Amino acid sequence: MPGPEKHGISNDLVSVWARRSEILRLVPKADKFSFAGAVLLMAVVALVETAIALLLGYFFDRVLKLTGQPADKFLRFAGWSLGLLAGAYIFKETLNLVRRRLISRTMVRIERDMTVRIVGHLLKVDLGVLARERIGSLHGRISRCVEGYGKFLKVSFTDAIPSVLTALFALGAGFFSEWRVGLVMACVVPVSIALTIWQVNSQKGIRLTLLQAKEGLDGTMVEQLGGL
Repeated sequence: MPGPEKHGISNDLVSVWARRSEILRLVPKADKFSFAGAVLLMAVVALVETAIALLLGYFFDRVLKLTGQPADKFLRFAGWSLGLLAGAYIFKETLNLVRRRLISRTMVRIERDMTVRIVGHLLKVDLGVLARERIGSLHGRISRCVEGYGKFLKVSFTDAIPSVLTALFALGAGFFSEWRVGLVMACVVPVSIALTIWQVNSQKGIRLTLLQAKEGLDGTMVEQLGGL
């Protein structure tokens, strides 16, 4: 007889990690290559963002050193600096645009194929099993499963991975420039992770209740309309 289901942050993280493995196995190989290309673009963007921050610090240091120097020398340095920064920002935003477009097109294709696979699977299921389910609830559950599957991948490749890469490059730059600054930055990371986990864990019960209420509402609405 199975024991009671365990709850807690650690068990939730283990469950999310297990779901991650299952979800990635469902992604076709061609789409995995697309996501790999997107991750490569994210790494380049994170590197450029870190370089921009370092360049800004270098430019301010140079401006302080050029105080009292001839105006033409200062203007040449300012023009060169602003041009370099503008080029870096344009390059970064161009890569971001390509990354978003790549992920968006890949997600549309994945959600389309997953919907077709689910419908094809349902056509092979025994009708006696489906008869015990309300049509509205079943349809809502299918839609939310496909939506959640796509949202998990989209959030991973648009929010989570870029943030992790940016943090890693920033920590590397901090430790390389001044180890004390890098140490302070490293101490902030676990605090941010703990706050994020606490926020997600505090909202989990509300979200589950809303999902169950929405499922019941879908089933009741469709059944009523079918009766009419």
